Amino acid sequence: MVSGREAAERLGVSVRQAQRLAKDGRLTFVGVDRIDFDSVLRLVAQRQGHHRRVWTEPTAWAVVALLTGQAASWLGQPQRSRLRKVLGDVDAAELVARTRNRAEVRRFRSHPAAVGRLRPQLWVTGAGAELGDLTASTSSSGVDGYVDAGEVDSLVRRFRLVGDPTGNVTLRVTSVGRRVVEPLVDSEVLAALDLATSGDDRERVAAFEVLEDHLRSFRG
Repeated sequence: MVSGREAAERLGVSVRQAQRLAKDGRLTFVGVDRIDFDSVLRLVAQRQGHHRRVWTEPTAWAVVALLTGQAASWLGQPQRSRLRKVLGDVDAAELVARTRNRAEVRRFRSHPAAVGRLRPQLWVTGAGAELGDLTASTSSSGVDGYVDAGEVDSLVRRFRLVGDPTGNVTLRVTSVGRRVVEPLVDSEVLAALDLATSGDDRERVAAFEVLEDHLRSFRG
């Protein structure tokens, strides 16, 4: 645990901004003026030192689609053209930083016996994406996946999920809808974005290599 001031210093923001990040769920409160340090490190990793404007949720998903070779039809043609131009200049670190609004990350603890029943309710990435010998969901005792915002409360009640910043269940909550998310679930790009903020050095390195490869291929 760290204080709000320590979290602010690590993020390079004011204490008031750190408090706002915690209120918005970007950082995890674990007590009075105590913030979960892992949530601070994850946010530092997401930002990657970049302070350019973060893409909106639909735009962030469009980036994943374009890098995967899909059309991103939920954006208009002028928006897609501008986005293609922008992607010609970004690197993997900026990509990770600016796509972080694709979902709100919420962590819970669940009994391991419930994980197997919870998994089919989520869009779990990495099932068809290999990052070296890594995937975005390697643990049989936990699960990390995307879920529609309208289904979160029901899942929390049904599987008795308890909020826990170090828990074995990670829900990446998105509101863009099934037609956007499902075609991208097995995308190597999406799996790499998920792993790019991992606490495991090997996973992060593998993820950044994959993202750089996709950016080079996109530029032709």
